[in-house]
Amino acid sequence: MSALRDTLMELIPKWRDDMKAFAKEYGDTEVTKVTLKQVLGGARGIRALICDTSSVEPERGLVIRGTHVSELTDRIPEEILWLLLTG
Repeated sequence: MSALRDTLMELIPKWRDDMKAFAKEYGDTEVTKVTLKQVLGGARGIRALICDTSSVEPERGLVIRGTHVSELTDRIPEEILWLLLTG
């Protein structure tokens, strides 16, 4: 567990600084317009979050940190957690 803690202690300050710089540069940028139909439909199609761990691409499906989910089926849960937390 100390290896994970040490790795995250190195990564988190940089990630925090990156997010502050991103917010400073793009903070007033409009992301999307939302209709009531989208809100009532479970937020489908609403761009509301930044997720650097995964994406769901229409052509490829779920991609976690650049790796398609089908390539992770032989991994143990701890390896996937490490991938999600540290990249």
